[in-house]
Amino acid sequence: MADSKIYVKGEELFKVFNSLPWDDLYIRLEAYIFNTLRYKYGVVKSNEQLKSKAHEIISEVMDLIFVTGTRNWCKESCPEFNTFIFGVVQSHIYDSFKTKNRTNVNTLETIEEGNKTQDSFQDTISNDDLRVIVFNELKNLNADDDELLVFDCMADGIIKPDKIRKELGIEASLLNNILRRLNRKTSKIKIKLFNK
Repeated sequence: MADSKIYVKGEELFKVFNSLPWDDLYIRLEAYIFNTLRYKYGVVKSNEQLKSKAHEIISEVMDLIFVTGTRNWCKESCPEFNTFIFGVVQSHIYDSFKTKNRTNVNTLETIEEGNKTQDSFQDTISNDDLRVIVFNELKNLNADDDELLVFDCMADGIIKPDKIRKELGIEASLLNNILRRLNRKTSKIKIKLFNK
């Protein structure tokens, strides 16, 4: 049976879009993306980086709706245009996390501290879903901002202590303390997730 739903697209959709207070909608979209990336997907970046990413996502969504026309508005299932555009944004973010192929990286590596070697979390993150799970587990274990930033670096493939220090601009002694705290938490997560 053919799809009997009526879609608003092309010039008609653009007219609806032009009739809206775009500045207000843009700010709301930006805030929604910012919060979704940070709190749903556990993206730990600076506010400026998140804002830049939000602008990029809004641009990509506008392209999907108005340029390629791959996202059309079905008024029957979604009566409000604002609900439609937020839905497209939500779907686009989900798709980008789902399909993004990440190189397997060591979450935490063994650290040399003087003559003492610490074993740390050696499992790998092979996709963003696992990364988000581990990030949320760290938050549940009350990991502080420093620990979450170091975890984010390592999940991004920055695993050498000197590179982490350079990336975050922190002293070696501070990084070692952060890694010790992080190691205790990741050991618990390792047991919980992998029964190891």
